[in-house]
Amino acid sequence: MDKENQKTSSQIKNSEYKELVDFLVVKFDEVNDKLDQKADKSEVIALNSKVEKILDRVVRLSDKVGVDIAAD
Repeated sequence: MDKENQKTSSQIKNSEYKELVDFLVVKFDEVNDKLDQKADKSEVIALNSKVEKILDRVVRLSDKVGVDIAAD
């Protein structure tokens, strides 16, 4: 009977470990998705910054040559 209890106990532990591992896999996937979204946002922010710098240069160049681009 003692061996049966050990086997049942072992099976329960294995089942609980599998459940825990499955839960952690889902949570890690959620965290990875959130990190990917934040990385995407930081890339967009960096690109927006570059675009703003380019537009600023275009405006300064247009001022130097006397072209009014603000009308568009």
